[in-house]
Amino acid sequence: EDPGTKEEGGDLGFVARGQMGTAAFEDPTFALQPGEVTDVVETEFGFHIIKMNERESAVRRPLEEVREEIIGDLRAEKGALERQNREDQALIALRNATPENVEQVAASLGFPAQAFNGFTPTTAPPQISRTPQLRQAIFAGTVGELIPHADENGMVAALVTDITPARDMTFEEA
Repeated sequence: EDPGTKEEGGDLGFVARGQMGTAAFEDPTFALQPGEVTDVVETEFGFHIIKMNERESAVRRPLEEVREEIIGDLRAEKGALERQNREDQALIALRNATPENVEQVAASLGFPAQAFNGFTPTTAPPQISRTPQLRQAIFAGTVGELIPHADENGMVAALVTDITPARDMTFEEA
């Protein structure tokens, strides 16, 4: 009945110690020899009967074999940390910006400053409408409030400069 393994008939494949997340499952599993079956084992996930089909020794790959893979992983991790640090520093700078210096702060961070006037929640420009949380924050904001936002699409900082209360359109506007 386990949704994660039912397509494979409950077969977990090869697992390493520490991979299952609970000693209540791992201890009896790793005590088995190929072909042996446990009694009923109870874990926080339910009841299990475990059969050891085969055992394979862990394999250590030589450093020369994995060197480039490790270097690539470390470079990717370093790049991600540097990006996150730049985003964090930019958000701090934008949170400390004022309506008077927001364009200067944005320029110093390498972000273009754009003005969007007279839009509604349903007619917001794509830079704003792509992120529902940002759009909601803008329309809940107050005049002079700077609303920075970062997500997988990049960074946006919105400065609320004017609020026009909702009203019915005049005949001429319609």
